[in-house]
Amino acid sequence: MKHLGTGANDFYRLLGQGTLKAAQQYGGQDFACVLGQEMAGYATGEVFFISEALGFRHSHLDAGGYSYDQKQKGKDVAHAVEFLIQDEKARVFLTSMVSCLFAREVYKEAVLADCLNSLGYRDLAENADTVARRVQKMRWQNRIKTGFDPGSVKISERFKQVVTWKGPMDTNYLDSLQKTYAERIREWRNHGISRSRIHRL
Repeated sequence: MKHLGTGANDFYRLLGQGTLKAAQQYGGQDFACVLGQEMAGYATGEVFFISEALGFRHSHLDAGGYSYDQKQKGKDVAHAVEFLIQDEKARVFLTSMVSCLFAREVYKEAVLADCLNSLGYRDLAENADTVARRVQKMRWQNRIKTGFDPGSVKISERFKQVVTWKGPMDTNYLDSLQKTYAERIREWRNHGISRSRIHRL
């Protein structure tokens, strides 16, 4: 830790910039466990890998892809991507309320609405879904404007070798998830959003 913190030599200076940076210099990009950033402590399957690789913060907090992998036996690409979109939207609103995501099972829409109404934010309580969707789109538009291209994200071969309770990774499913989710993210690039309405709420 001391060597990483002080950048004791070229190796530690590179490693301090992340695993992928070090792998670009020393080799190992095919087995570097990086999905935008170093992966979270989950290896539940295809949906989680795509969620973290393409997610807004490359984080397991962006959407519950890990939960989807654990609960769903099927390989419906459209259903999985829709789950990621909708789950992210709910989390965007909850974190905007400065809530810990561990409390998401408590602070469902109805409870959040009650909380907002008790504070006099009736318009926001009534339009929570619309506001969450707009904030979600604004975030993605900003991310794309600053250079993020979801289609250029590469997933190392190491992730394709993982075996879960459902068996080995299905690379065709993984590739289809990535392509479809990337297309959905790109769709937000051209969606116009009225910020004034959000500010009024």
